[in-house]
Amino acid sequence: MQNFNQSLVWITLINHGYINFTKNFLESMKVFNSKFKIIIYCIDQKSIDALVEYDNCICIDANVFLRYKNLSSDLQSWSEQDYKKITFSKLDCILYTLKLVSNIDVTSVGYIDTDIIVLSDPTNIILDVMKQNLSIKIFAQCDEQYIHCPLGNCNNKYNCCNICSGIIVFRNLPDIYHIFEYDENYINKFTGDQDFIRYKVFKYMIPNISLDKNIFLNGSYPGLTNNPIIPKSTSLIHFNYIIGKDKEQRMRDTKYWFLP
Repeated sequence: MQNFNQSLVWITLINHGYINFTKNFLESMKVFNSKFKIIIYCIDQKSIDALVEYDNCICIDANVFLRYKNLSSDLQSWSEQDYKKITFSKLDCILYTLKLVSNIDVTSVGYIDTDIIVLSDPTNIILDVMKQNLSIKIFAQCDEQYIHCPLGNCNNKYNCCNICSGIIVFRNLPDIYHIFEYDENYINKFTGDQDFIRYKVFKYMIPNISLDKNIFLNGSYPGLTNNPIIPKSTSLIHFNYIIGKDKEQRMRDTKYWFLP
C-alpha cells in the first residue's frame, strides 16, 4: 500500500467478462496522463494475467474476501442472479478494503467502475469536496438523467435519490460498516448493489452528497454522441445507461475506445 495516497485509495472489482473495459479504463488514464493507482480485485486468475503489463494498477485475487466463490467469469446481463451476486460482491470488496487500510490510517476508500473514461485524476476533486463537507460520510456520482436536471445540477445534492455506486467514496468510519452487510433476502429483493446502498443510506440517514454532474458525467449526458461535446470541467465519463453489449460501440463512436 506504500504507493497510495494516505487520504484516498481507489478500488474496483472485475471478472474476465469486463477485462476489455478495464483495459480501456487504464488506457484512458495513460492517454490523458491521469496518474493515480487503483487496486483491481479480480474474481478470476484470467483477469490478473490479462492485466500484468499495466503499471497503473495493482491486481489482487478477490477470493481472499468473496462471500460467493466460483462467481461467473463472463459478462452478465443486468438483474440476473449471477449479475446481482457479482454486484453485491462489490460490498464485500469495499468493506474488506476499509478494514484493511484502516491499519495504515487511510481515511477514505473510493470504488470506481471501469466502464469509465478517466480524463483527469479525480482524487483531489473528491478530497476538496470532503474538506468542505466534514460532516458528510458518503460522496457519490449522481445517476439522475440530465433531462431532469439540464444544467447538470443534482436536484437534491445533500440527499440524492440517485446515488450511483459506480463512483462512490466512503470515509473510513466504523459506524458505517454495517451498511455493507447483506444476505440472500437482500439479493433477491434488490436489482443490485446500487439499489441496496441507496436503501441503506436512506434507512440510516447517513449524510451524503452527490458530486457535480459536469465533473463526473453519467451515461445520460446528451453530448455523448459521435462528436462528443463535454464540459471543460469533466474529469470522468461514466458510460452507464447503456447495456453491456452496446457499451463498447458507444465508446468507439465517441472516440473513447483506446483498444484495437
